[in-house]
Amino acid sequence: MTTKSVPFRLALIVFLLVGFAASAPAQSNKAPDAKLREKEKAKAEKDARRYDKLRAFALNLHQTDPDFRDDVDEHYDHVQQQHSGEAFNMNIAPPARPEVVHDGDRLRRHTGLYDNKLVGDYINRVGQRLVPTDSDKLFAFRLVADPRPIAYTMSTGTIYISTGLVSLLDNEAQLAYVLAHEMAHVQLDHWKLKSMLLLAEDEFNKKEGARRKLIGVAIGAAAGVMAGAATGGDAAAMAQLGATGAVVGFGVGSAWADALKLEWDTVQENEADEAAFRAIANQRYDIREVPRLYATLQQAVKQDRRVGLGFMGNRRRTAERLANAEDMIARSLIPPPAAGEAKLISTHTDFVRVMATLKRDNGILSFYHDMFQLAKSNLEYARTNRPNDPAAHYYYGKVMKLVGRTEEDRKLADEAFQKAIQFDHRERNYGAHFYRALALIDQKNARLNPEIAKELQSYLMASIKFASEEAELANTLPANLDDLYDYLTEAGEVSWRPVVPDSIKGAVKQVSTEAQKPESPLNKVPPASAAPVKAAPKK
Repeated sequence: MTTKSVPFRLALIVFLLVGFAASAPAQSNKAPDAKLREKEKAKAEKDARRYDKLRAFALNLHQTDPDFRDDVDEHYDHVQQQHSGEAFNMNIAPPARPEVVHDGDRLRRHTGLYDNKLVGDYINRVGQRLVPTDSDKLFAFRLVADPRPIAYTMSTGTIYISTGLVSLLDNEAQLAYVLAHEMAHVQLDHWKLKSMLLLAEDEFNKKEGARRKLIGVAIGAAAGVMAGAATGGDAAAMAQLGATGAVVGFGVGSAWADALKLEWDTVQENEADEAAFRAIANQRYDIREVPRLYATLQQAVKQDRRVGLGFMGNRRRTAERLANAEDMIARSLIPPPAAGEAKLISTHTDFVRVMATLKRDNGILSFYHDMFQLAKSNLEYARTNRPNDPAAHYYYGKVMKLVGRTEEDRKLADEAFQKAIQFDHRERNYGAHFYRALALIDQKNARLNPEIAKELQSYLMASIKFASEEAELANTLPANLDDLYDYLTEAGEVSWRPVVPDSIKGAVKQVSTEAQKPESPLNKVPPASAAPVKAAPKK
C-alpha cells in the first residue's frame, strides 16, 4: 500500500464504519409500507429526542440568561401583536353579501369568517366542552369560509377551522379531535416555545456541532489505528494513520454537524395529536374515529391534490399521522361503559343538521374554486339531509351539468334543476329556470317550445325582480339575510320576504345608493394593524 492511497482508503473505512454504526439491518422481509413506516417512526423518535434536548437547552437559557429572556419576550410580543391584528381583520372583514356573477347566478361572496351563526355556535360549543376545567386560558373556535381543509391556532387562543375541513368530517368525534388538536398548541404553550426555540436553535446547533466534530475526530483516529493494524503496519505507521484518520474524521464530523436539522414543527404537531387524543377520550368520544379521519383525508387528497394544501391534509404527513393514530389506539385500552353510562360518542343529531347547511355552502365555494369532487360530495350530502333546500339542488345540478359525461349525468342535473325550481319559493336561485330551458332545448322537440319560453321568461322576470328589489336594498338589509331565510325555512316559513314600508323606502334607497359608492367605508377592507413578526436580535 502506497502512502498516496492511505487517505482514500482510510476515508472509505471511516465512511463504512460510521455508516455501519448508524444504519439498521439491511435485509428484511417486511412489506415496503411497513419498512417505510418503521423508518419514519425512527426519524420521528430521533427528532423528538433532539427536540427534548433543544427545549431543555432553551428553557435553561431562558431561566439563566436575562438577555435571552428579554429577546424571547420581545419576539413573543411581536407574535401576539401580529395575531391580534390578524384576528381583528378577520373579525371585521366585510360580510358576505349577494352579488351577480358572470353567468347570472346570485352568489354570496365570503371574505373571512363563515357567517352562519347556528353552524358557528355549534362548532364553538363542541370546542368549549373540550377545554380542561382547570385551564387558565380562554379559547374561541371560529369558522372561516375556505374549501381547502385548513386548521390553525393563534397565540391569542383563537382556533380557526375552515368549512372545507369540516365538510370532510363524518361525525362529531372527528370534529372534536381537530378542535382539540388546535387547542393543544395553546395549552402546551407552543407559540412561546417557538420563540424560545427559534432564538436558541443557532446556539444549540453550535454546541451540538462542536460535539459532533470531536466525535468525528475520535472515530476517525480509531478507524485509522484499526486500518493500520489490519494492514500489518508498525507503531509509527499506525500513529501516522491515526493522525490522518483524525483529520478525515474531523471532515466527516464537520459534515455531520453541518447536517443538523430538526423539524420541530412536526414534533409539536405530534405532541398536539397526542394531547387531542387524550382530550376527546376524556369526553367519551370514540377515539377510533381518529384514524378514519386521516383515511378520509388521504382519499380526498387522491381525488383532488389541492385538498392536501392545508396542513391537516398534507400529503406527506397524513399517512404518518394515520399510522401514529393507529399506534395510539393500539397502546390505549378503551374501557367499556360503566353501568348506566352511555356508549362512546360518535356524533349527535345536531352534527347532521348543521353539516347539511355547511356542506351546501362549502359545496358552492368548492364549485367556484373548480374543486368539483368536493363540491359534488358536499352537495349530495346537503340534498339528502335538506331535501327542500333549493340552493343545494341548484348547485348540484350545475356541478353535474359541467362535469357530467353521460346521458344519465345530464338527466341527474336536469332533475336537480327541477327540484330547485320546486322549492325556490323566494326565487333566490333563479338560474335553475335558465338551465331547465337549456335541457329542454337539447331534446330538440318543437312541442316543448312553449315550456322553454315559460322557463326563460321565469328566469328573466326573477332576475329583474332581484336586481330591482333586493339587490337595490342589499346594503341596507342584514348581511345574513340568507341565514335568516334558512332559519325561517326550518321553522316552516318558506315564502317570507322583507317588506319595506312606503314611508321609508326613499330613505332606505338613498342609504343603499351611498353604501354602494367606492369611497363608502362599507367597501373598504381595513389595513393590517400589526407589523410582521421579526426575529429578536441575538445578544
